[in-house]
Amino acid sequence: MSVNALEAIRFYVSFACSFAFAERELMEGNAKIIRLIARDEALHLTGTQHMLNLLRSGRGRS
Repeated sequence: MSVNALEAIRFYVSFACSFAFAERELMEGNAKIIRLIARDEALHLTGTQHMLNLLRSGRGRS
């Protein structure tokens, strides 16, 4: 689980510069694309976390 969390942190840290530029009204097109990638990453994180929780609880095994 910690690897999953660290991966999410790494993604969001890499997005920080793009969002900072957008706040200054610079590279706004880039920030729009990064926003979509961040949304996608949040979905992956949530789904992976749910699967890991199911496996840990034993409910994810057949």
